Amino acid sequence: MGNPNRERVTRLLTASIIVVVITGCGPPASQPRHDPFFDDDSPSTMTGNLDDAETRWRKEIAGERTTDPDALLTDDPPGEPERYGDVAFKEKAPTTFWGKVKVGAETVGRASFAAVSVLVTLGMMVAPYLLL
Repeated sequence: MGNPNRERVTRLLTASIIVVVITGCGPPASQPRHDPFFDDDSPSTMTGNLDDAETRWRKEIAGERTTDPDALLTDDPPGEPERYGDVAFKEKAPTTFWGKVKVGAETVGRASFAAVSVLVTLGMMVAPYLLL
């Protein structure tokens, strides 16, 4: 005997495939935005004269930065490292017992995750040879 609903399931599956194909072949719901930057035929904003391009660039920068238009236009060398101060973020060492336990658990978790990642990767590399 077979499945009494076989014909119904087959019709439903066929109708579903037809609907998927028709909707997949239709036009997109919204037209993509046009960006001339990605056009191959769009004219280049750079000309052969780099001085004119620099002048135009400086005018654009000056228009965008009204408070200090020369902030990005200086060619000064960088300052001494001491001038910038300590910019690195340093976490304070935990002082409580529970803080030390959390830091230790985090270290163990990171190490075990790294070890499991390596083992899984090696397993995926070796598995095809074991299945021959």
